[in-house]
Amino acid sequence: MSNSSHRIPIKLEDVELILGKELFNTHFSTLVDNVYCQTCHPPGTNAIHIRQIWLDQQGNISIDGRCEKCRSKLRQVIETHNDPDSYGQAMVIWEIREDLLRFD
Repeated sequence: MSNSSHRIPIKLEDVELILGKELFNTHFSTLVDNVYCQTCHPPGTNAIHIRQIWLDQQGNISIDGRCEKCRSKLRQVIETHNDPDSYGQAMVIWEIREDLLRFD
């Protein structure tokens, strides 16, 4: 698909496959427990309650959810293009979802 903003839903297990077990186990919880919320008083970092996880065509993982403290919408993005293994795995998952299953 030519739309560069196109994204597909993925599961937490897919995130673990993309990041690798070690990186997922050591860093993922830090990424979801420290999301900046400007709506909170005072503004600061809080945990995000995950509602949906997305993968885009560039291999970025977007975690959409709500602030655990004030319930405002939050998003955390994990870029995979700097790690060839993670990016490669993201593209494999993208191809499976997009091509083989014809996900629309």
